[in-house]
Amino acid sequence: MTATPAVDPTMGAITTAVTLGHQGETARARQELLAIWEDLGVLGDSLHRCTLAHYLADLYPDPAEALIWDVRALDAASALTDHRAGEHHAGLEVAGFYPSLHLNIAATCVAWAPSRQPPSRSARQRSVWPRCRKGRTAT
Repeated sequence: MTATPAVDPTMGAITTAVTLGHQGETARARQELLAIWEDLGVLGDSLHRCTLAHYLADLYPDPAEALIWDVRALDAASALTDHRAGEHHAGLEVAGFYPSLHLNIAATCVAWAPSRQPPSRSARQRSVWPRCRKGRTAT
């Protein structure tokens, strides 16, 4: 017989808020997740912080704000242990979190890129830029 994981009220509250977001109640979901984050603090349980930040990032339409939460999720994952993850779900390993966390950061950066205008460049910078893009250094 396998042990049943203990009930985790914080994960339950995170799941409830995430469900609200999936149902289109984005503002309310964001508000509830931010309230949980306030209770957790930046040094709270790393599994809770990682999960919450991962899902909260998806609730921000502004890529800059989403990126903050994507990075917080990645930071929390770096503090997470396989033992702690396994307490939540048997066999869960932190290494399995990283592909999704990295893809979220990449997707946020891609979403952000078109909205940002490149800085204006001097004539010298414009002449050097094509060579730099090809892997050559400017002289």
